[in-house]
Amino acid sequence: ILTDMLKQGQYQPLPMEEQVAVIFGGVNGFLDKLPVSEVQPFEGFLRKYIKEKQADVLEQIKKERKLSDATTATLNKVYEGALAAWAASK
Repeated sequence: ILTDMLKQGQYQPLPMEEQVAVIFGGVNGFLDKLPVSEVQPFEGFLRKYIKEKQADVLEQIKKERKLSDATTATLNKVYEGALAAWAASK
């Protein structure tokens, strides 16, 4: 799953803070219930979801350059919300 998450288009690198947010879900088990074929589509959905609903967490990651307890708690909530919205959209 992590391999699929890390795929990026040529000349289209993701900003570091978005990479951190995406990888967070993979290493913390949030994506385990998704079929591998849905990982990349969900990643795009997640990035859009974060930018629309929790853009401040991306700024926090960029500023801190690490995952504080508060940022980790926010990312946990972001993933719960994004997965619920993803499921509801199907």
